Amino acid sequence: MKLDSIRAIANAVLYEGYILYPYRPSSIKNRQRWTIGGVFPKAFDQQGDASRMETQVLLRGGEQAAFNIHFRFLQVMTRVPDFWLWLYFVFTVSNSMLPSASDRRAWLPVSLLIAALGGVLLYAGFGSVLMETLAGPLDAAVRALAAAFTITVGLDFFFAPLIWLAERGIMRVTGMKVEY
Repeated sequence: MKLDSIRAIANAVLYEGYILYPYRPSSIKNRQRWTIGGVFPKAFDQQGDASRMETQVLLRGGEQAAFNIHFRFLQVMTRVPDFWLWLYFVFTVSNSMLPSASDRRAWLPVSLLIAALGGVLLYAGFGSVLMETLAGPLDAAVRALAAAFTITVGLDFFFAPLIWLAERGIMRVTGMKVEY
């Protein structure tokens, strides 16, 4: 067997479950995490995932026989998809799109309606169901908002002095005043 043929088989086995098309979590083959030769950190050993590997090979050949061993691994890569795009989006939206007075007028009736609906559900005995159902999503939403707020404040502290200096420079050169 030629090395190119072996490499093609190794690629198919190594990348199975990672980039082969189509990948759908609902697919029967993707319901359980498994890869040939997959080794995981020691912390996952308790869940049944292997944290070490051992390979035994039998070879038969003459005294002049030689063999080569090729090891291939998938590397863990930390990626944040479209990080710079989302950073720009959070910065732009949080600094420029404040709700208008007409937008804020609807806040009170909607808040009262949600509070009344919650009160009816609590009175009807659905308090524990509401807590179990909404605790996770509300926690995730508050964490996402806190992260967005933190990023915005950090970016504002960095960019506000730069923008102020640029505005002052433009005002000196053009003689025009910037008003907000």
